[in-house]
Amino acid sequence: MNGRSFKFWWWNILTLWLTLIPSCSTIPSNSFNPRELNLLINELGQYWNMSSLYIVYNSKATNTEFIRDILEDLHQNGSYFQELPQLIVDDGHIVQRFSEDKYFNSNSLVLTLMHHINDDVLEATVNATRRRRMCFSIFLVRLFTHEVEYQRFFETLWKYQMRRPLLIVNGGQLLTMDPYPNLQVVNVSGEHVSQMYPQAQGIRNFKGYTIDIPVQTNLPYTFWYWFEKSHEYRVDGLSGYSIHLLLKRLNITMNVFPYYAEESNFLNLEKINELLLSGQIELSPHLVSIFKQKDLDYSYPYIMTSRCVMMPMPQKHSDKFVVIHWSFWILLAIVVVLQEIIVLMLVRLSRQQKKENSIVLLNHQQRLLMLLSTILAIPMPPLRLPSWRQVSLYVFVRLICIFFLINMGGLYISNIFSTELTSRVTSAYFKTSSPQLEDMLASNVPLMLHNSESQAVLELFHKLHPQWNGFVNASSEEIHSNRRNLNPAFMYLVSTEEFDIIDEQQHYLQQRQRFVLLDICHGSYPFQMQLRADSHLTELLHMHILHVRETGLYNYLKKYLFHRAKIFGKMDYIRDGNRKRPEANELDSSFQLNPLRPMLLVLSVGYTCSIIAFMCELYGERIVRKIRRAG
Repeated sequence: MNGRSFKFWWWNILTLWLTLIPSCSTIPSNSFNPRELNLLINELGQYWNMSSLYIVYNSKATNTEFIRDILEDLHQNGSYFQELPQLIVDDGHIVQRFSEDKYFNSNSLVLTLMHHINDDVLEATVNATRRRRMCFSIFLVRLFTHEVEYQRFFETLWKYQMRRPLLIVNGGQLLTMDPYPNLQVVNVSGEHVSQMYPQAQGIRNFKGYTIDIPVQTNLPYTFWYWFEKSHEYRVDGLSGYSIHLLLKRLNITMNVFPYYAEESNFLNLEKINELLLSGQIELSPHLVSIFKQKDLDYSYPYIMTSRCVMMPMPQKHSDKFVVIHWSFWILLAIVVVLQEIIVLMLVRLSRQQKKENSIVLLNHQQRLLMLLSTILAIPMPPLRLPSWRQVSLYVFVRLICIFFLINMGGLYISNIFSTELTSRVTSAYFKTSSPQLEDMLASNVPLMLHNSESQAVLELFHKLHPQWNGFVNASSEEIHSNRRNLNPAFMYLVSTEEFDIIDEQQHYLQQRQRFVLLDICHGSYPFQMQLRADSHLTELLHMHILHVRETGLYNYLKKYLFHRAKIFGKMDYIRDGNRKRPEANELDSSFQLNPLRPMLLVLSVGYTCSIIAFMCELYGERIVRKIRRAG
């Protein structure tokens, strides 16, 4: 025998041996005959009120004669499924046929004929039942299956959230599962049909079922901390604390742990999606706004908000109600000149008539008192003017006109002063205008954007101002780092919930060092939580979100969020006293109004003027007499 004949002979023996091994361990096809299977299917359908039947088979390994026998028994008189919709489909066309079938729902029964426990038809069935994995399913395995493979099989089904499976193996052994608190295989052979499927609806007590919760920092939505009393990590934030309340109420044990991706704990949505898609985690407490749909479940929108521009506080333009301007000096000079003119006229008249006692001359002190009284618009001290008999009528009229001009001019000046002061102070205090688009464009501060949102924001700003190109693309870590430190070199896009926390952090900063939220916003963004596809927690999370929003619990959680974050060391107030002070040449010569102290200024000016007027009314004549005696 040559070498080639020996190889050919050895290959035939090996092929025959591989063929005989499965045949020795294979249960004959009539060990669980179609009549017994149909009897079980009819009992299950009648008790659970099933609405339709679907038979899925592997076109490469399934005996079509077995399927034909099943259908013959199902169409006999008295069969529960005789008049109900039925469909037979192979694994190659199952996804398309199931998606197009209008009768397929959560009350349907899917019978999957498998050659062995790892048959590819299992994956095809799982993919076809997406979004309807609450349906009833029976997996009939023809080949002998070891008990060690039962656990792995049901773990695979639970990973895909097949909620109501029934496994038929080894000639008629019926197995199902109990996933709470830990997945267990349950033998239901000989049990009533009511016990053959696990409870899948209306569960409110999960018996300590454990789920993993990886947490990444995304303030104010999620953050984590170490709780000393229970020696465990806990999740907090607008969405994190809400999830904590829900799972605690459902008696679900949370295995919370900080999740780092590439040595960063900041939210990395791609890594979280990988964990969900691979089935490593069931629920993510992080709030995300979806730009591209994944094969995941999404909660109802927990927050609906817009992303607005947050920019450094623009240079404050203080209101100036006393401006040291040339017109003011001219007006003051006119008043003084008019006063001196009248004094000179009185002196001239006194010399002409040589009657020193008839006219009281105004000395220097009297002129200052008269000027002060005129400017402050308070009652002037009584001054003796010559009568029309002592002087000519023409001179007397001129004196009256000049005195009238001085008094009315002073009253006018004082009223303008007080009116401008009051109006500008109250205007600055109650009606401070927020920065607008013009302030943003004039600030020359670039807007920092993430790559995923840059295109949509660019379209918005090109409509508002096509020539403005002040944008900087950055990664999530860079944006988070600059925004956390309130770097005034950039503007940022934040939601109103995020700005509420930032505004609280900058509470002790000076006004010119703060950030302000503009009315320039983009979108309306629904922020949602993500779950594993067809998660058993989806409906419960939907109801929880509706309860949180309708009862006002969300506002309560938001109210005390900063306090909790400050206690557990995730954030604190930002204080910065080492800022550059203005240079001497930068100070304006005018008296500028700071709206932080307007009421004190108005009160002090009002009290001062009132005290002066009151003193002049009480002691005005006495003061004039003393001045005359001193003169």
